Amino acid sequence: MTTFVGWTQAREKVESIRRELIQLHKIPERDLVWDFTGMTKEATAGMIAACASRKAQLQYMRQNQTGDGPQSSESPLPVEVNLAGPSDPEY
Repeated sequence: MTTFVGWTQAREKVESIRRELIQLHKIPERDLVWDFTGMTKEATAGMIAACASRKAQLQYMRQNQTGDGPQSSESPLPVEVNLAGPSDPEY
């Protein structure tokens, strides 16, 4: 497990992983989904910073609470995160 000191270190790590997946493993960038479930605030900020400029697909997993208790036995649900900025029409 990698421990991140700050968001810039996390951003650099995400960039490194992205380059490896695209160049070495030949995975198209459009097929990459970056999940930040359970990350620290700093690591989440780094991932978002690394992904924002290329409009990468971001997601986290939300617990599916269909049962009576605080946690159900249902599988978690992915939640897509869309980043909008001043150049986006949806901003």
